[in-house]
Amino acid sequence: MFRLPDIFRHYQGDLHFSSKRELILWVYEATGGQYLPIGCVKHNVCYLFSRTESRHDGLDTAVLLPKNDNSERMMVQDELTLEPENEIIVIEIINQ
Repeated sequence: MFRLPDIFRHYQGDLHFSSKRELILWVYEATGGQYLPIGCVKHNVCYLFSRTESRHDGLDTAVLLPKNDNSERMMVQDELTLEPENEIIVIEIINQ
């Protein structure tokens, strides 16, 4: 996991993304194609980017499902705002 300032060093304050797609592309480009985001940590709750059975969101809607199944804090929105203390959950791309 990376905190926002670890990836976007020249930005201060909150970062606003118009979609999951935009966040994925920004992180991919900022890390030289080394990492892809799969979720985030907001207010100490881990969320994973997801699709839901009832909604085909493509990559334009930020559907965030909490990793804790008992939590009801699912977020469905077109925009995604991350604060500097939030973390981005990433996977590393290994080139063979």
